[in-house]
Amino acid sequence: MRGVLPDSVLDRKKNPYPSTQDLTYELELRKRVEAIITEGAPVLGLVGEADIRRLLDRPEGAYAVGGPWSARAVLERLVEFNTWVSDYDVTVEL
Repeated sequence: MRGVLPDSVLDRKKNPYPSTQDLTYELELRKRVEAIITEGAPVLGLVGEADIRRLLDRPEGAYAVGGPWSARAVLERLVEFNTWVSDYDVTVEL
């Protein structure tokens, strides 16, 4: 594709999901997780608030480029799971 696409496109570092590496994404994710705690959302019956707080206590930018993606993935799954439980009125019994 050299000669067809600009060199800046061809030579850039591979980046599968650039929007998720933007600090704005992380900040919005943190706000949504904070709302889960504040609202006493259903997911709190499965995951302890203290555990969630430990993830949120990391400094802003900790989940951006080069950060621990697995910790951010936990926050993302919390939001997704909580949305699913709320939207479909799911009851989880342990």
